[in-house]
Amino acid sequence: MCVRQSGGHTHILLNDGRRVQIHGERYSYFGWFLVILVTAGIIRKDDKILIAQRKKKTLRSYALQGKWEFPGGKLEENESPEEGLRRELQEELNIDVKVGKFFTESIHSYPNLKVDILAYTVEYVKGSLKLTSHSQVKWVKISELSEYEFVEADRPIVKKLLETG
Repeated sequence: MCVRQSGGHTHILLNDGRRVQIHGERYSYFGWFLVILVTAGIIRKDDKILIAQRKKKTLRSYALQGKWEFPGGKLEENESPEEGLRRELQEELNIDVKVGKFFTESIHSYPNLKVDILAYTVEYVKGSLKLTSHSQVKWVKISELSEYEFVEADRPIVKKLLETG
């Protein structure tokens, strides 16, 4: 194990694939890359899917600012992906959902970081959309997804949706 501090962040590097807790969030480590475990919801309502545009905020996430994504977020320690997705959608969008089947996984490498996204189909149950982490949301048809610039990690999810409907 190697622990380093840089740029205000703590990096724990393990080579055995164990998941550990840092500041209440779940991460795993693959080689010398930090892998963040994230869930994403493919939220369906009628014939449309909800997509969200990331806020423009910090230099750390500059490359992701203003791009579109499927709502969701990081898992907390001892939380299943389904529980984490339900919690994140309540926190970020103020909606209650029923998490359905696993849809796909997307692993994407950014500089010094990998994101492992577990995408699930989600049924919107109730709640008025209230944005806390995004600048806007839109209900779009699957055929319209290619008109939006998605974060790189979500592009395989978009591709699978376009292929499978």
